[in-house]
Amino acid sequence: MTFAELLIELRVEISDTDKTEWTDTALMAFINRALKRLHSIIIRNELPFALMSEAYTVEDTDLLALPATFMVQHCLYRQDTGKKLQMLTDDRWERMSDPGDGAWRFVGTDIQISSNIPEDCDLKLYYFQSYQRESDVQEDVIYGDEIWDNIIVYAAFLSKNVDEFDMSIDTQILSDIESQMIMLYSRNVPQVARLEP
Repeated sequence: MTFAELLIELRVEISDTDKTEWTDTALMAFINRALKRLHSIIIRNELPFALMSEAYTVEDTDLLALPATFMVQHCLYRQDTGKKLQMLTDDRWERMSDPGDGAWRFVGTDIQISSNIPEDCDLKLYYFQSYQRESDVQEDVIYGDEIWDNIIVYAAFLSKNVDEFDMSIDTQILSDIESQMIMLYSRNVPQVARLEP
């Protein structure tokens, strides 16, 4: 699904199929704003459809470059043991005496892994990608089908409300969209029973 296709549906939603009220550039601004907010909801709630992964093989360095699209980490796993590596703050890293199954931290645009992870060990980083503001209408929409309707609803609201901006309605619409997304996509996440104290 491209932004051009999204623009067509958005124009139907806001009754502007004859293109008399809004330019494509103005509507793309609303779409980008809607996508940026939806993107933050997706990351905050760790919706699984948005997870990306990057595979590494440990060689002669303890630094591994983050993917160019990296925004927020989810987890880092050793593929030989299936164990999740512990992410440490700089302070904990410097005071670490036993890295257990392995540890890691951020160092600029790299991740640094602990010395007990052997060479030729395969690692997999799961992460959420960044959202780059888009202007090319021929590009594919990030997450496409998963959030298509939500983009249209929210971008349409933004365009309809541009003259009489009311933050309370904006907050309510965004809250409704978030609730719908969480209810729908949380079905893909294993449920963990919690014992009462």
